[in-house]
Amino acid sequence: MIYSILQVSGSDSENFLHRQSSTNIRSLNSCGAYAAFLGPKAEIKGLSFIIKPIPEAKQFLLIIDSTQEASLKQHLEKFIIFDDVQLETLTENLDLNSLEDWLRKTFSETEDLLESLKNLLLEDFSETDSLIKLDLVEKYFPKDKGCFPGQEVLSKFVNIGLKKRKERSLKYSDEARDLFTRLDIQDYSEIKELLEKAIKENAKNEDAYELLGVIFARENNFQSAIEAMKKLEELNPDSIMAKTNLSIFYMKLGDKETAEDYKAKATVAQFNEALKK
Repeated sequence: MIYSILQVSGSDSENFLHRQSSTNIRSLNSCGAYAAFLGPKAEIKGLSFIIKPIPEAKQFLLIIDSTQEASLKQHLEKFIIFDDVQLETLTENLDLNSLEDWLRKTFSETEDLLESLKNLLLEDFSETDSLIKLDLVEKYFPKDKGCFPGQEVLSKFVNIGLKKRKERSLKYSDEARDLFTRLDIQDYSEIKELLEKAIKENAKNEDAYELLGVIFARENNFQSAIEAMKKLEELNPDSIMAKTNLSIFYMKLGDKETAEDYKAKATVAQFNEALKK
């Protein structure tokens, strides 16, 4: 992805961004935060990563997809009426490495920020997409944020819809595990269908990814098994199961070096877990 940096400055910049964005600008720390700008029905007008490089300054930087820079700027300008807010594009067409270099050269204290930018991801969207449709509510909508455009729609989804989806996801993964424990099971297609439903309802269902990885391994599809376990590890970096299985699966593929690396990681994770007890 290629990025642009939009500066929002002025004495009212903090209040303005707090009113317009889905994140809590007033509690923004040195690591920055993802923020969405939405319409009244929670349709996406822009996705960004917001940072405040100088804590005492009334200056915020929005890291955005360069292809969305003009439309987001136009959207925000509609709400600047009597506010002391200025919008300015500082730089354009930066890849991630160039973005990090620019921040290093421009600001002195950026280590925490650069660490958080390692996993920077701004999703693609169309004018008909919403955070709900793209399953991005949890990423862009913190629970401590109050009124902003689209907030009422998102709150209803979080309080009712999201809870029901998680319950359905757990139901599907429990059914899949029950089927898996049967001694006479030979065809895993029904189990995989249940797990796919579980993940569709809740993309953070760790049990679903774990079982899916095990099933792929039993089918000797070790590449897919690795993908499932890496997703589990992404969701739970401390997962001993993910690291242990990844070691086994890479060994099956003949990648001894990576297998040994994950074996060592599993040992460290087991040691850390034992220290907690």
